Amino acid sequence: MATAVERVFSIVELHEDILLQLPILDLLMAQKVSKQWQSVSNSSIKIKRRLSFTKPDHVKMENWASCRPVQSELLRPFFSIIAHPSGQYIPGIPWTCYHIQLAPGAKLILFKYPKASWRKMWLFQPLVTYYFSYVSGAVNAKIPIEGQPLEKVAWSIEAIDKTEKFLKKDTRHVLEKALRNRLQLLPCADVERRDEEPKPHSEPNMLT
Repeated sequence: MATAVERVFSIVELHEDILLQLPILDLLMAQKVSKQWQSVSNSSIKIKRRLSFTKPDHVKMENWASCRPVQSELLRPFFSIIAHPSGQYIPGIPWTCYHIQLAPGAKLILFKYPKASWRKMWLFQPLVTYYFSYVSGAVNAKIPIEGQPLEKVAWSIEAIDKTEKFLKKDTRHVLEKALRNRLQLLPCADVERRDEEPKPHSEPNMLT
């Protein structure tokens, strides 16, 4: 005969509600408890949204006041990226894989793992059109990425970090052109932009 606890956890809706009460890191690790827990976590839209593994419900963005994107709880300690539809920005702080403390000799193993869960996470809820980052204390980068998971965002920032070492002030347009050609923009069907897009001549340079 099943115990009361077993009966509760056998009901998917109750199991889901219980898991959603966990702190964010515990919720992420709960998938390791058993195949049943993993199945519930992988099939629950609410849990995926809490872990930033899926896009939010349909959101209408009319202006900055109604947008108010929120950084993922898991990613906030490692990123400082500000989005603003008007093109204004506040420089953040640089972020690389070296900011994640791992055991000696294994610093990059988890970060480079091809199936690492951080690669599937969405940095903001709701999604935003532009990401702004202050890279390596030298370059302010405006990265036009629309609806992409963190793996592509981190790659873009890394590309700037590597490229800036070879740039002079009068050749920054080369990096801007390279980024535009290399980034694969993914349309965000879940966000309807209703505010007026900045005009090309009034937008700040990607690198200032």
